[in-house]
Amino acid sequence: MADSITLPASQRVMAHLIIYKGAEYRLSVAGIIGEEVVITPYAEEVHSTVFVNGTIEVEHSPEGLKVRRK
Repeated sequence: MADSITLPASQRVMAHLIIYKGAEYRLSVAGIIGEEVVITPYAEEVHSTVFVNGTIEVEHSPEGLKVRRK
């Protein structure tokens, strides 16, 4: 993965640690529902979810979910 990518709004991303608005979420999945970034604990594998080994920071952008490796 490059240092920064933007995933389409329909795409989800999972990482060992997700940082969103300064809060940390361990072993979680981030996605966009409507206009909100939603982060949930990992519960089960979903085929189209992108996995990033390590720490990422996410934010909502007009193009989708912006993901930066930390």
